[in-house]
Amino acid sequence: MSGHARLSCSAAHRWSACPGAPRLEAQFPETTSVYAEEGTTAHALLETALLLGEAETAAALALVDGATEEMAEALQPVLIWVREQMAAAPGAELLIEVKVDPGHALGRDDLWGTADLLILVPPERRLIVGDLKYGAGRPVEVEDNPQLRLYGLGALARARFPVESITLAVLQPRAPHADGPVRVTALTRAELETFATAMAEAAARTDAEDAPLVAGSHCTFCRAAGGCAVLADHAMAAAREAFRAVEAPLTPAQAGALLREAETIRGWLKALEAHVLNLARTGVEVPGWKLASRRGHRAWIDPAAALAELTQTYGVALDVLAPPVLMSPAQVEKAIKAHAKRKPDVSALVRVPELGPRLVPSTAPGEDLFAEAEALFEGLEE
Repeated sequence: MSGHARLSCSAAHRWSACPGAPRLEAQFPETTSVYAEEGTTAHALLETALLLGEAETAAALALVDGATEEMAEALQPVLIWVREQMAAAPGAELLIEVKVDPGHALGRDDLWGTADLLILVPPERRLIVGDLKYGAGRPVEVEDNPQLRLYGLGALARARFPVESITLAVLQPRAPHADGPVRVTALTRAELETFATAMAEAAARTDAEDAPLVAGSHCTFCRAAGGCAVLADHAMAAAREAFRAVEAPLTPAQAGALLREAETIRGWLKALEAHVLNLARTGVEVPGWKLASRRGHRAWIDPAAALAELTQTYGVALDVLAPPVLMSPAQVEKAIKAHAKRKPDVSALVRVPELGPRLVPSTAPGEDLFAEAEALFEGLEE
């Protein structure tokens, strides 16, 4: 198990729904983003903190390039949960960044992955598999999660004791979810083996030269999304449906349906633009489009030197060009903690401004503001 698996655990939701995805993605270059790099750093920080076995992550921060206090603070619920699992299971063994081979159980040599953490609990005949998701955008569900189930299947081979149950956990501290930052579910070994049979069939479907492409929500992180004709047709069909003739004004149901379709269309357009940009960067001529230079805002080459020269040349007072500004609450907490070796309590000194309501799917955690307001006026007479 080295390099990238043709059928990766992390992309199982995609290739199980779209058998042609692995073949098409192989034609596109690997890509990265600031979010992916941030996730890699967060994984390294979690691994280091768990290896150090400390309640605080200060020592881990010093060892991981790019790690921040904010990242360490975000990971605290995950660290606490892991330590609680270890404390509650005497004799448990914690393994971090574990190579797992679920493909062996499926009769495949092109399917493997790395589980973020694995806890072996021999006295209970149980495994705990955890997957860190540092992204703050879309909450990841733990139920029916094929990536986690594949990790669990691969983890069975790591256990040198009879396993009867497997606990799966999504560790996502930055994406709000009604069930909190750590979501867990449990499967019996028999349930996991039934899943293995279904996934073996799904994996086999990807082998066909004419394996079909199927568009859907699983396309979001597909690196071939911008060049996929099937997804283009799907998005265009959604657009035609969304903008078909409707009676004015729109009903609430029509407006909500249009907004859901808009998410699909926006995602495809973003992927399409990235695809065309990559083509142009690699020298491929795209009719009607070209590369143009981008210029950012002006910035001082050396702020201190610029300030000294400007005040001397123009006789302007220092505080006119560089007025003192109090750092943000987060920056103040970090600065005081570094000097006083303890985190200050600034709760009485700060306010959190209300930015007004925002629109989110009805399945998102939190109460409906309109329903809350309506409840305030229940029972009042005019």
